[in-house]
Amino acid sequence: MVWKERAGEMKRNGWVAGLMVCLMLLALLPGAALAADNYDLWVNGVQVTSDNAGDVLGNGAVSYNAQTNTLTLNGAAITIPNPDTVHSVYQAGIYAGGDINVVLTGENTINISGQNIVAGIHANGVMQIGGQGSLTIDATGTGSEA
Repeated sequence: MVWKERAGEMKRNGWVAGLMVCLMLLALLPGAALAADNYDLWVNGVQVTSDNAGDVLGNGAVSYNAQTNTLTLNGAAITIPNPDTVHSVYQAGIYAGGDINVVLTGENTINISGQNIVAGIHANGVMQIGGQGSLTIDATGTGSEA
């Protein structure tokens, strides 16, 4: 009789342990499902992601709408180019791997320099710039593009 009780207890313990493992796996799943999307867009040396798109630089000056490929600059001061690991030839204050729409609000500046071809904004696609603001670009390097 003691053996039957222990066998039943072991079955319960095994079932509880299995349930605990399943619950732990389920708890980890939302974190993996909610991982940030990385966009092929860099601003001031920072990669734009789904996590930081609402305030890319953390100061309210740059936001991005991935659905419309729209980057909004609102008094942005950009001084850091994309890392060399993003593109080995081009360095840009704003680097877009595809199409980009830039909307300007307030006075914005891009002031960067580098050892490669340097651009204020570089897009590997169609770039459109509009809005009621202004943008002043000063980009210097071994080769420069406005």
